[in-house]
Amino acid sequence: MINKKNNSKNICRDPVVISDFLMLTDNDKIQLPSIVAKVNGYEISLNYLNIELINDMKLGIIPSEMSSSDLLESYYYALESVIEHELIVQKMNEDSSISRWEPDKEQVTECMQELFDEFGIDISEEYSKQEIEELVLQELRIQQFIDNQLGDNSVSKEEIEHEYQNSPEKGEMQKEYIRVILEYEKREEQYKNFILELKNAASIETYL
Repeated sequence: MINKKNNSKNICRDPVVISDFLMLTDNDKIQLPSIVAKVNGYEISLNYLNIELINDMKLGIIPSEMSSSDLLESYYYALESVIEHELIVQKMNEDSSISRWEPDKEQVTECMQELFDEFGIDISEEYSKQEIEELVLQELRIQQFIDNQLGDNSVSKEEIEHEYQNSPEKGEMQKEYIRVILEYEKREEQYKNFILELKNAASIETYL
């Protein structure tokens, strides 16, 4: 969890109204501030976290009914995710080259499909075509920026062979499976280190 300075004791808190999108299984009341964190001076609102929770419910990551303690824990995890995203965006905005990067049509189509499948986002009264295109472009630029920062995640034949010798399954398909897993684990470690560097260099205040 976030271990930066926390000034939550001096922050005014109000009851959280969550009945519109989530049901509590107990009668405990949750009180949270309207501003839940600051990242290098940028304020993160409680409403931002509510949107994250709604998206997580749509994806089946969290249930639509939970206890107040579980809900509070979900807020903490949502805040962690939002802070990471904000740190990446702030760092990306320092890179003028990424603003000139344009994805190809196939990338845009794939990202649009993910939005439709995961969140049900479509061209409607709520989302204009321009808004969706801007959202897609921003997401793709973030992914490109992260890829640029993390660099190569390929693994050597020796690493694959070492894992293959310890594997009960044999064959070329198993070697390919091992390669994919090792590259995924390497990319995960690279990403964790990247986020840790951003956090260590940032001014983060949390108020939950």
